[in-house]
Amino acid sequence: MPGGLPDWSTQQNPIVQYNTAGNYPVSLTISNLSGTNTYFLPGNINVKNCITGEDETSAPASIRIYPNPFTNNFSIENNSPNVVNAIIRTLQGVVVQTVEISGNEKRIISSGNLAKGLYLVELISESSRQTIKLIRQ
Repeated sequence: MPGGLPDWSTQQNPIVQYNTAGNYPVSLTISNLSGTNTYFLPGNINVKNCITGEDETSAPASIRIYPNPFTNNFSIENNSPNVVNAIIRTLQGVVVQTVEISGNEKRIISSGNLAKGLYLVELISESSRQTIKLIRQ
């Protein structure tokens, strides 16, 4: 998984982070008592819309998530007239919280029982959909 973090793994279902958009190769090596086989797929992983943890997100420009990283609470600020739905997921895809933010509204989200780590916040509005990384320290 060159270009990703980690760039290799022995896990059955590894989670790999790519910080730059592009096409990345992937290889799978299988070993047993009969020997080793490696399968290589060049450019098989296509990464788009990379967003890193920042105080303000870049798209959609009217929505901010801050602070990022956060400790106890974070805010989602919707400066557009449209309703935005925020779905907060673990890296395994488990939904831990769903929040609807009305137009021109700021919501303070309590971390509640979220463990420290990386979460994905999917922001869905009438005209766009984007996923932002959110870090709880």
